[in-house]
Amino acid sequence: MLHGHCKMWKQPVAYYMICGSTESDVRVNFLMEVLDTCQNAGLDIIDTVCNIDANNVKALKLLGISEKTPSFRFQDREIAAIFDPFHHLKCN
Repeated sequence: MLHGHCKMWKQPVAYYMICGSTESDVRVNFLMEVLDTCQNAGLDIIDTVCNIDANNVKALKLLGISEKTPSFRFQDREIAAIFDPFHHLKCN
């Protein structure tokens, strides 16, 4: 799902049919595929947002995300990784 930062809009852009949980490396591949398509379409992606599911956390670690490095490089761009704050509140 894409969401505008300066203008209010939302657009689903990808849907993957899976069976069970998706492994972290597969999630990274899905993310790279979507980011590539969006960048090629001329969109300026500035961040990603996900919940704190264990496979999401592991996928972000595969991208080099940590407390000291909260972003990753993609096609010469810095993209921030954000955990959904409302999900944190719901889980605590």
